[in-house]
Amino acid sequence: IHEEDQQMRIISVQSIAGSTGVTSVATEIIADKLRAKEAILAIDLGNTQMLGRKNLGRGFETLGDASLIFGAWPAGVWLRQEALPRLCLLDLREQRHPYDACEEEVLLALTCYDSVGDILDRLRDQMASFATRFDSCVVDLSQAPDLLRRLFIAVSDEVHFCERLMSESQTWEAFREKFLDGEEYKPDQIWIKHPDRGEWWPQVIEDCPGMRAS
Repeated sequence: IHEEDQQMRIISVQSIAGSTGVTSVATEIIADKLRAKEAILAIDLGNTQMLGRKNLGRGFETLGDASLIFGAWPAGVWLRQEALPRLCLLDLREQRHPYDACEEEVLLALTCYDSVGDILDRLRDQMASFATRFDSCVVDLSQAPDLLRRLFIAVSDEVHFCERLMSESQTWEAFREKFLDGEEYKPDQIWIKHPDRGEWWPQVIEDCPGMRAS
């Protein structure tokens, strides 16, 4: 178990378009963390729910329903498990459909909070609790609704964006203007753009190189 002041690095991978390689990039990041022998929490909020399947055989165990991190049930309930694995996955396997097009009123109804600000405060608290047990948290937001992306941009130490150049609305510039410019974000937050991969699909994840900012 980590010291109380341990800082878990939160890394979110996002896009505006589909088939841009979000889950593949998240899997590459996870591979780098595994090589560094880190304890990892993987969170799959993408509408394809592919992150767990991409990482089959790597030792990840499903911790529970990812929707609970937005609610009042504290992460501490999970963390009281004495034999909590070093590699854990949260996904929306049971609650996916309410989150497929999650807007403010939907999320407020699902969580029973008064404002999105309250939900963000809860998310920050949950992430702080997880920091006592994990070195890194990798979040897959493949084609996720804008609200979920905004929430994780606010708490992320690194925001990775997978670009699609065939449309001006799906470029790095469009993403930055919509989600980053003029917004409050964590001090020293890093933004990383990944060039357009089109329909690229990796065949051998194990041999992918380490992440490179571009």
